[in-house]
Amino acid sequence: MITFLKIVLNQEHTIAKVAIMTEKVFYKDENREVGLGTWMITDESNTVYIKLGSSLGQSSIMFYNRDQNWGIIILLDQGNSKLRGKLYNDIYETVLK
Repeated sequence: MITFLKIVLNQEHTIAKVAIMTEKVFYKDENREVGLGTWMITDESNTVYIKLGSSLGQSSIMFYNRDQNWGIIILLDQGNSKLRGKLYNDIYETVLK
């Protein structure tokens, strides 16, 4: 996942160009924006892209800010979406402060 994140943040790479296509908003409501499998959280000065998933009791989340060139990966050895969400929220608030 680290290799993938580095490639996604390198805008010259072919995979990054495809990732940028998935970051375009295709669905929007009052709570969220969603691209092609990529969630987006936008405030006054930041757009953070989020990919998450669970499989066989494992859980992961990857989020990144393309403009500021940073990303974070969280891997959990349990399929606990509430814990994954809390970790994301706590880390997101810490990174953007």
